[in-house]
Amino acid sequence: SAAARPFDHAAAHAALQQKGATARFHCKGKAGPKAVAARVFFNPAGAVQRVMIDPQVATTQSGLCVQMMLSSTRVPAFDGTELQEVPTTVAIE
Repeated sequence: SAAARPFDHAAAHAALQQKGATARFHCKGKAGPKAVAARVFFNPAGAVQRVMIDPQVATTQSGLCVQMMLSSTRVPAFDGTELQEVPTTVAIE
């Protein structure tokens, strides 16, 4: 269609950075790594479909906390059926 809405990678990256900044304090003092790398998959509605984190990190308190925080990220809806992947790393205090 003429009014196609492509996935906005820059907006998604910025939204994840913002969530990461919140997680930095929210997840402070949790047991586990002080930096959590994640691959975040957005569905066309603009919601997070899944957050992939290294299995060894995902089971730690800091990993679980970051996963929970990133899951609530929202981006503008986009056209298509494919999930869009955006990598991000959250540093924790």
